[in-house]
Amino acid sequence: MIWSTLPPFVSNAFEFTKLSEIKDLRSSTYGNSLIETISLSLQTNGGNVDQITNLLTDLFSKLVQDQTAADNEWSVERQRLDDAIEELKAKIEELKKSIAADKASLKHHRELVAQAVENLKQFREQVAANNAALKQNEENRQADSASYQQSVQEHQDVINAIELVVNELNKIVGSVAGERPDHVEVSAEEQRDRAFANSFVQLSPLKVDVEQFLQLATTADQEALQKLIGMLNALSNTAKQSLEEDTEHEEKSRETYEALKASLTEDNENLNQQIQEQEENKAAYEAEISRLVTKIAAEEELLAETQQTLASTIQERQDKEAQYEADKAERTEEKSVIQRLQKIVKERLANMSKFLSANADQ
Repeated sequence: MIWSTLPPFVSNAFEFTKLSEIKDLRSSTYGNSLIETISLSLQTNGGNVDQITNLLTDLFSKLVQDQTAADNEWSVERQRLDDAIEELKAKIEELKKSIAADKASLKHHRELVAQAVENLKQFREQVAANNAALKQNEENRQADSASYQQSVQEHQDVINAIELVVNELNKIVGSVAGERPDHVEVSAEEQRDRAFANSFVQLSPLKVDVEQFLQLATTADQEALQKLIGMLNALSNTAKQSLEEDTEHEEKSRETYEALKASLTEDNENLNQQIQEQEENKAAYEAEISRLVTKIAAEEELLAETQQTLASTIQERQDKEAQYEADKAERTEEKSVIQRLQKIVKERLANMSKFLSANADQ
């Protein structure tokens, strides 16, 4: 016969809390609390063992259910945290790559700006040099032109003077030339020749020995006069040849001037176009540098925030896992307490029932 309810005298004698097996379970808060609950229940329910058994069964089942629910919740939460950690790690790597690429681009664009500045310096120096060369070219042209005009004037003066002398000398060709004794009457031809001879004074600016010409023209015979005219014609031809050479030189000077002017002007046009392009490129490079500096700063700030978030998420996972493991260990401990109490109750009450049954048969 198994008793489900202990008689009053037995219940009073069955001091649950004083059992030797129970003392070890009092070391934990849960165990001590549960022992007190069972003891109080025995005192208030008239020693109903089934209620105690059911209580322990219900508590054990509740712990199993709680653990199952905790396992499921932790599985979901752990997956969420692991996914978040992996996503944050991937984002950090992406940011690091982006920052590295942007910094490389920033370095490259700064080099491009430096190169543009150097190019602009060289282009402007070349334009200045070209302008100086154009100015010098103009000065050389003006000097050559002035020199040529002076040469033309001087040559033409010489040529004109010689032609005038030759023309006048030709007028006395065939006249009586030579000195006349004082007692000889001067002929009309001699008077004309001597009067004409006096007119050579106007040729003195040509640095011609006028006295020599006068002497030759008035004293020489016809052969000497022809020789003089030949000498003057040769001098005129030399002057004309010299003028031709100067004219050729003038043409070459003009051609050189025009060619150099055209070349330098074209070079300046190309240089000015390159300067404009370099200025535009430099402005574009500087704008890109400004954009990259801003972008890198934002990326580095975001990287720091993401790394902090990652650290916080990892810490959160560690904390939640530690809490999960602590709760699991606590439930395991509580289930162990319940199982030991179930065993104690079962064994003690079974023995008590046997004792009561034996006494009842007597």
